Amino acid sequence: MFAVVRTGGKQYRVAAGDKIAVEKLAGEAGDTITLNEVLLAGEAGEIADTAGVVVSAEIIEYFIRFFIVG
Repeated sequence: MFAVVRTGGKQYRVAAGDKIAVEKLAGEAGDTITLNEVLLAGEAGEIADTAGVVVSAEIIEYFIRFFIVG
C-alpha cells in the first residue's frame, strides 16, 4: 500500500519501509510520529478511501544541509 502525505508544505509518496527527508518535525531521533494529512492512498493501481488511513513514521536523525553560493 502507498500513501501521499503532506508535511512541511510538501507532498510525499510513501510506502512501508520508505525513508524520506522532510522539513524539521517536532520530536527527537527515535520518536514515532503520525503524519495526519493523508491526501491519497492506494494499492496495485487502485485508489482507496483515506478515511481511517494512518501513516506513522520514526524520526531516524536530523541533519543540516549547507549551500555555498558565490
